[in-house]
Formats: sequence, C-alpha cells, structure tokens
Amino acid sequence: MSRIYRWHPKISSDLGGPVVRKAALHLQQSDIDNACGIHCILMSLLAFGIVQRDDVEELSKATSVSLGGLWESFKPFYFVGAKPRQLKSFLDPYKGSVRCKVFMKNPIPNAIKTLEVDGMCIVGLRGKDFRHWVLAIGTGSKEERGDVETLLILDPSIPPIPLLPWNAVLTVKAGRRDKHRYATEFDTTKLIVESVLTLTRDFTEIDFDLDGELALLGK
Repeated sequence: MSRIYRWHPKISSDLGGPVVRKAALHLQQSDIDNACGIHCILMSLLAFGIVQRDDVEELSKATSVSLGGLWESFKPFYFVGAKPRQLKSFLDPYKGSVRCKVFMKNPIPNAIKTLEVDGMCIVGLRGKDFRHWVLAIGTGSKEERGDVETLLILDPSIPPIPLLPWNAVLTVKAGRRDKHRYATEFDTTKLIVESVLTLTRDFTEIDFDLDGELALLGK
C-alpha cells in the first residue's frame, strides 16, 4: 500500500532540502541557543511569502518595521526559549498577514485541521529534560482519503534532508503515557505534544468551535 504525503503547496525541495520560490527554507539554530521558536516563526513567514530569505539572514539588521519588531520582541528569549503565548505575541507585527491561535488542549487534531487548509503549525514538544519547537508543514497517511498518521516536520535543530521538504515525522497517535513517536534520520524517540500554534494567512478566517469543528469563512 502506497503512502500519501501532502505538504504546503508553496514548499518544494531540491538537493539542499526544502525551498520556497527557489530560496532555501530551512533555518538551523545553533548548538547554544534556545531560539527554535523564532526559527519556526521565520520559516513559516518565508513559506507564506511574507518575508524574504535575504532579510531573514540579516535579521538583527532588519530595516522592515515588522521584521525589526519581531526581532526586538524575541531578543530577550533567544537563549532561554519562549512559552506558547509568548511565541504567539512575537507575531503581533504580522497581525494583518498571519492568524495565530494557541491550543493547549487537543493540539494534534487542531494541527491536522489547520494543515488540511494549507496552514502550518508550530508544535511544542517535551522530552525528559527539554522542550522544543518544530514546524509542521504537512501530513502523511496510508491512503488518499485515509486517516492522517503522521505530521511532516521541519525541525530547526537538525539539518535538512536533500530532496525532501521535511526532516522529521511525528506520529499522530499517542502511545503509553501519552507519548508520540518522533523520528529523524539520526534517531527515534518518544515525546509529549504539549501545545500547538496554528498559523494561517489573513485571507482565510479559521474558527474552531467547542467540539473542535473547523469552519472556513470568507476564503
């Protein structure tokens, strides 16, 4: 049985990994920072076409008001990391371009629904002694109309994979102790999904009701 993968339509890949409009998409954090969250935000803005790669690479010298505001907000958290609502607040300069919601309950179902309408999700993972942010850009299933089994992940802590738009996968179904399988080309581990920030462009209004149903208005 063939496996079906679906990812954001603006993202493709080449020998260097994921690309958007022929520019590299993946942004890798250093070994000493805790800036995985800001890397995920910037990769999402690149994929949405809101910022350009050249501007991101000179982030600390950004002349754009929005990009400069994003950098100023995040600087105090660069080495200590950020919590979900702090991460959401960093996107305030882009309120007219990106809609962002935080889900602490049912993060995986809300992530899937967002990915199905060409959004992206910043997923909060927790291991034994660390927390980490990654960017979900798509889904994987066994059949064309089958249930989603995995989220396709861009992880800023590891290198991109040639010819693939993603470099890690996260299983949707949790196992013992509510842990999900997280696999990269380097290892496989079990992690808890703590939260998700759903990201969509401003021309799509997304609203989740109390039952978790997705309504699309004004697309």
